[in-house]
Amino acid sequence: MFRNLLLLLSLLAFEPLATASDTRIHTPATQPVESRDFQGLPIYGTLTALGPGTTAWLDRGRDHGVTAGATWWLRVAGQPVARFDVLHAGPGESFGRLIPLAGGVRFATGMRFQHWHAPGRDQTLRTAVAFPDESGEPAVWIALPPGIRARGQRVRFGPSADAPRGVLDRRDDRFGLVRLSPVDSVDELAAGTPARIATPRPRDLVGRTFVPAGGSGTYVDLGRTDGLPDEAAGRVTLPDGTTRAVTVARVRDSYAALAAVAGDGAIPAGCRVSFAGDEAPVPAVLVAHADGDRFRTAAGSGLAAGQRVVLADARQAVAVGRILVVAADGTAEGEIWPAYSLRRPLDGDRVQPVGAAAGD
Repeated sequence: MFRNLLLLLSLLAFEPLATASDTRIHTPATQPVESRDFQGLPIYGTLTALGPGTTAWLDRGRDHGVTAGATWWLRVAGQPVARFDVLHAGPGESFGRLIPLAGGVRFATGMRFQHWHAPGRDQTLRTAVAFPDESGEPAVWIALPPGIRARGQRVRFGPSADAPRGVLDRRDDRFGLVRLSPVDSVDELAAGTPARIATPRPRDLVGRTFVPAGGSGTYVDLGRTDGLPDEAAGRVTLPDGTTRAVTVARVRDSYAALAAVAGDGAIPAGCRVSFAGDEAPVPAVLVAHADGDRFRTAAGSGLAAGQRVVLADARQAVAVGRILVVAADGTAEGEIWPAYSLRRPLDGDRVQPVGAAAGD
């Protein structure tokens, strides 16, 4: 009944299958597609039926934690190839629209998509490079789910302090343009390179110095999008291993000018600069009592009913689920989704929220 009704509704919005012409798959389609989410849990679904038009069915629904507005994606050797936007979620399957992210994509039943993004889960988004920008400036295009606005967020292309980085400048219906830091090159970023967009939070900030072409002065590739405040004080590490105190003079979105350098001599490009953050440690939310697939946290959890959570032990994420109810004292009761979990909850597991509260 659910499927028949949605098929009729979709006929009213029929569109022919569009083919992306601005990018091509750079690796053979026989490469295995990853099937684990950013927490290391097996969150994936399979296309069971196609059509009409660009619509399709996925074998995951509300019973698996899927909600309307969620986004799934298909990658080949890391490169984004296609997106599945959930329009309606039934108990055991979802109906949605397929959107190609690379040229020459031909959809077929049996394709396995990975869960990518849920509404409200915009604290940290993990994505990947789709293709380089062809305007000649140092920039790349990354795949984006719907609902993510380009607000100058910082994009990082690796976990280390020396990894390339840039700023999310603008977006269209499928991709976002990331303008790279002055010290980074497009040549470092092949299609499929992992990227992360994170909401800035106070923390220890680490950047690198650069000197603009034809200009003067010393700059650091950190700015407002990283949470760098005006007149921040930090330390720069010189090539010989010694350090000097530095102060920020002017802050822009993606970089800042340094001033008030203590010591003699100019600071060369490529030096490491660190600024101490003021983030207070966040206490862990622990499972106080576990019973089968259900669990209860201690008081003052700070969680919300409907919120998606991940449970982890000392080594890895072990389960994913949701919060059902929260008492007045902050005690939260929740359940895991066995299909996505490695084991049942245990007393002492850490409970980590990964999205805003959402309804069924």
